Amino acid sequence: MPRVLVVDDNPVARHVAALSLELAGMEVEQAADGAAALDRLADDSPDAVVLDIMMPGVSGHEVLAQRRARNLAPAAAVVMLTCKTDDVDVSRAFAAGADGYVTKPFDPDELVRAVRAAVYRLH
Repeated sequence: MPRVLVVDDNPVARHVAALSLELAGMEVEQAADGAAALDRLADDSPDAVVLDIMMPGVSGHEVLAQRRARNLAPAAAVVMLTCKTDDVDVSRAFAAGADGYVTKPFDPDELVRAVRAAVYRLH
């Protein structure tokens, strides 16, 4: 059973993502912002992280940069879940270490498939 950390400042999006993954048989933890995500990643390494980009304080891009710089959860797959659809944002996320990219509004089944595929490729 993959362990997934869902990071999103929008409580509704975070809840829907977490519930979708739980219903698919995954163990899910949640973080409401990038700073909390970095704290969790420093303490524990999930199998995957579902990460929003646009968050107050520490953005998803900054989480990716800090994760790499501090070698946090290096084996965790990262799937971006965001409303940012510009090629620049997508390219930036993949260059920083993302393994998947799902745009909002999202189909819960698409998110589950993206997380499963990313975890499968890395583990």
